[in-house]
Amino acid sequence: MSYQFFQLDTSTYATAVPGTYKARVYYRNGCYAESNAVRYGRDTVAYGIEPFTSVNNFSNHTQGWNLSQRHNFSGNQLLGPFNNHFLAFTQANLLAHDSIEIEFDWYLHDTWDNNEPFNLSINGQTFASYTFYMHSVASYPNLMYNGTLGGRCASGTTRWYTFKAKVPHSSGNLFFALNQWNAEDLCNESWSIDNFKITCGKQTSICQGDTMQIGQYALTSSGQYHLSFVNQLGCDSVIQAYVQVKPRPNAINLNAQICANTAYLFGNQNLNQSGTYTRTIPSFNGCDSVINLQLLVNPIFSLETTLRLCHGESYQFNGTSLNQSGTYTAALVSQSGCDSLVTLNLLVGDSVMPTYLNQTICQGDTLNIQGEQFWQTGTYTAVLNNQFGCDSLLYLNLQVANPSFTVLYDTIAFGSNYILGNGVLNTTGVYSFLLNNISGCDSFVTLNLFVSNSPLKGVLRYQNTSLTPMAQVLLTLSSGNQPIDSVTTDGQGFF
Repeated sequence: MSYQFFQLDTSTYATAVPGTYKARVYYRNGCYAESNAVRYGRDTVAYGIEPFTSVNNFSNHTQGWNLSQRHNFSGNQLLGPFNNHFLAFTQANLLAHDSIEIEFDWYLHDTWDNNEPFNLSINGQTFASYTFYMHSVASYPNLMYNGTLGGRCASGTTRWYTFKAKVPHSSGNLFFALNQWNAEDLCNESWSIDNFKITCGKQTSICQGDTMQIGQYALTSSGQYHLSFVNQLGCDSVIQAYVQVKPRPNAINLNAQICANTAYLFGNQNLNQSGTYTRTIPSFNGCDSVINLQLLVNPIFSLETTLRLCHGESYQFNGTSLNQSGTYTAALVSQSGCDSLVTLNLLVGDSVMPTYLNQTICQGDTLNIQGEQFWQTGTYTAVLNNQFGCDSLLYLNLQVANPSFTVLYDTIAFGSNYILGNGVLNTTGVYSFLLNNISGCDSFVTLNLFVSNSPLKGVLRYQNTSLTPMAQVLLTLSSGNQPIDSVTTDGQGFF
């Protein structure tokens, strides 16, 4: 940019720092003339603070370290070897920051026995501790295994790891220490480091899945950004952003069950209905954490049952032996763990007296009593069930009656009726009937019935002075319209 004022060219008298400037010319009399304000240079806005990084592969120096011994191993210049040493690094005048990341290659030479501790600390605060074993690969957070190399001494091997850890730190001075003790001689157990790197800075943070929108730039990943814009004066403007994307915790899925008369506390909600519920809470790093709850409300059951017992029996109900009629209740726990109210109506039968039964049946018939059959005369004892389903003792005296055969002889007057069973007889003859006797069994009856002489007797004459006989006259005796008897007069009028 060039701006002319009183023969002064700002391209020649350039400012070192971007900003707003005025050109001013002083006269000998002490007065001066001043230009309008102009904007010079590029605006720069920072989101976070650009990180400070220090890297040393120990090829040229060991500046900042309390120990300086180095050696060549596997084609690289390493800091070491060490054995029961306290190794420390100091860095002063760090820029403002809120965390520091430490990374280095770590070589464990020869025969470590898993009882030689390593302690890592920053500014006196321990943040990691390890031990190593020559026959297995160490598995620790912040430690990545790279492979196995030859031993520093002829008989051993070297396990090569990369250590990387990020810890909170805001002090302007860094004192990193790696302390190890209890090792054997230097050729048997030793260690070295290489490619030591520290990074510190102050980041602006977003949560995973969120977006930092700066103008037309949408930032979603961790990193350092230099974004170019044109400001309102038409000049270049740069925005620096040092972005950290913080992990968002995974959703937490909960399953819970409660009983119908209780509530489930979910945050500040008291829930008492089955369903799916969601709430959002801030996690330890400030990002939202989602909790999903699947709630099942189990019902409380109320059951009622009736049970009958025989005299002398008992029933176990909720740990109590019952043998008396009555209504009993108990609160039991169902399969879902909720209380269930059970009501028992218990009926206990009275003691049963023996039953005596005298029974007569006809020959050929069978008496059936609760599935038992009897058909012969005799005395029997049977065990039956009463109305409660309990045992009842029966004494049976059974008589089997034979059929009867009867022959009757009888005479009736002429015009009379003889009734036998359902039969009405008035004529001389022999009749057979099948009737029931006094025992209710078959009775075969034969009736010989004789009807006496006709009642029509006398003399029939004409009503004249000589009373002349009426010969050969037919006379009929009727009851209503029903003829009963008939007779014919003789030559003298007699019948």
